Amino acid sequence: MCTLTWWRENDRYALYFNRDELKTRAPALPPEIREAAGVPFITPTDPDRGGTWLLVNGHGLSVGILNYYQGAPVDTSLELLSRGQLVLSLAPRTSVREVGAELESLPAAEYPPFLLFAMSVAEAPALWKWRGEGGGLSREEDVILPLTTSSYRPLDACAHRKARFEEIPAGLRNPEALQDYHDSTDPEDSAFSVRMRRNDAQTVSVNKIEVCPGEAVFTYRPEPAGTLEMLEPVRVVIPRVHS
Repeated sequence: MCTLTWWRENDRYALYFNRDELKTRAPALPPEIREAAGVPFITPTDPDRGGTWLLVNGHGLSVGILNYYQGAPVDTSLELLSRGQLVLSLAPRTSVREVGAELESLPAAEYPPFLLFAMSVAEAPALWKWRGEGGGLSREEDVILPLTTSSYRPLDACAHRKARFEEIPAGLRNPEALQDYHDSTDPEDSAFSVRMRRNDAQTVSVNKIEVCPGEAVFTYRPEPAGTLEMLEPVRVVIPRVHS
């Protein structure tokens, strides 16, 4: 249950990610600066499994993951690996190309179905899909925004969010418009909204990554389960690493 969009221009980009979760799930830990193989990165943490859904590193590479609810069932007798740990394993990569190379040897069947994306300043965004049993991990040829998933009536939810996105004229899909999109709630269809509400689940954070030549910024706005208001944003910055 998540929604992702982005904006790119020349040597910079902005990425927006709404994280939707069951209200019974433990609150995430806010983003902090960490390091992997000497590469600094910023990420929040899911305390249930210790992984994450989104990160950006000093090379300006962003990696994140969405649950793919339309995927085929996997072998429930196996103890599946954490999708959030997969994102962390990619933290020191320097490029989208390196992410793709590492995923070539990924034992995808050991994970629940997912959509994994990566983007950087110099490379086009890329999306990989693990459909579950009966399919393989594949790189999608076309990445069409918004990327969105839902455990509740997924086809209806995705259609609703895509229709709202299409209401933004193509030439006006700038950072301000995308932020408004990710903050939007439709009171009559709150379960399908980008910033969604259901009795058992809701958007628990709105995440924004901004990358420019000098720095990478992660802005995290949490919304505790059962509330209607977001808390004050947490903003974390790291300098860009230029090799």
